[in-house]
Amino acid sequence: MVSVAVSTLGRTDLFFVDPGTKVNGQYYRDILLRQQLLPAIRGLSGDFFTFQQDDAPAHRARETVHLLTHETPDFITPALWPANSPDLNPVDYQIWGKLQEHVYRSQIRDVDQLKSRLIEEGNISTTRSSSMKRSGSGDHVFELAFEHTVDILNADFRCADVLPFARTHT
Repeated sequence: MVSVAVSTLGRTDLFFVDPGTKVNGQYYRDILLRQQLLPAIRGLSGDFFTFQQDDAPAHRARETVHLLTHETPDFITPALWPANSPDLNPVDYQIWGKLQEHVYRSQIRDVDQLKSRLIEEGNISTTRSSSMKRSGSGDHVFELAFEHTVDILNADFRCADVLPFARTHT
């Protein structure tokens, strides 16, 4: 498993979970959130960000929701976020989709090669510019997916219309 945080300011490093590790609520909170993702997000955006995640069991665990409600400036709970909506989940449908297409362009022999290819394909600039830079050779599919996702995040898209209503319903 691999995790990343993406915003209009850029993205964090990729965070990998060792093969065979069970990602339950406690591991997700103690390792991925407290030690990796939240410090990286704060390093990227300071104390002004909205945290959104999908509806994975570790993400919707009561203790995880409690932690994120108290440790983030703005948290959109999994219950308020439509799971299968490409325009409201651009990271899932743009970044991961394009990254997966490129990573699996040819057969992968083992986990180490998969990790190397994820790092290689995901190695993009963390700052927005008119042309995203890649630190290596090859095409720019991942950069274009990132650029498109940033455009979606910057745009006045449906999220701004949906969330106020979602937060009023229980």
